[in-house]
Amino acid sequence: MSYDAGTGTVMLFGGDGPVSGGADRLNDTWLLSGSTWIPMAPTTAPSARALFAMTERSAPHNDVILIGGQDAGGARLDDTWRWDGGIANWSQITPINSTAPVTFGGGNEAVYDAVRDVVTIIGGTGTGNAPSTLTGAGSWTSEYDCVANEWRAYGDD
Repeated sequence: MSYDAGTGTVMLFGGDGPVSGGADRLNDTWLLSGSTWIPMAPTTAPSARALFAMTERSAPHNDVILIGGQDAGGARLDDTWRWDGGIANWSQITPINSTAPVTFGGGNEAVYDAVRDVVTIIGGTGTGNAPSTLTGAGSWTSEYDCVANEWRAYGDD
C-alpha cells in the first residue's frame, strides 16, 4: 500500500484470495478515496504477487513504484513497475541493466529519496549478477536511479 500523489489517494496492489498458503495471489489494484475503496481496471498490471516493495515518488513523477516480490509458487520476481494514477495504468520499467543484481522477495521496504531521485531498498539476496557474484543471502542496499534508469547494489554476499 502506498500514497499516490498523482491522485491524492491511497493505492493498494495485490493480496491473497481465500485459499490458504498464497496459491491464489491477486494482482488487483484499488484506490482509497476518502472512505471508499475503488477497484481499478488497468489494461496492464504486474503479475499476481506478495512480499513486494512499493513506494510513492513525489513531484515531478507523482507515481508509485512497485519492485519484486514472490509469485504464488514462491519464486522471487525482480521486475520493476510504475503506477500512473493519471491514466490509471501500470507500465513495466526496463532499466538499462535489466537484470537486477539483488532479488527482492522478502517483503522489503522501499523509500523514495527526492533529493537524489533514487528509490532505495534495504535487504535482498544476490542473483549472481554484478556487483553480486554469489546467489546466497547477503546484506544489501539497492537503489534504482530514476534519472539513469539503472539498478545499483551495495553490500556483501
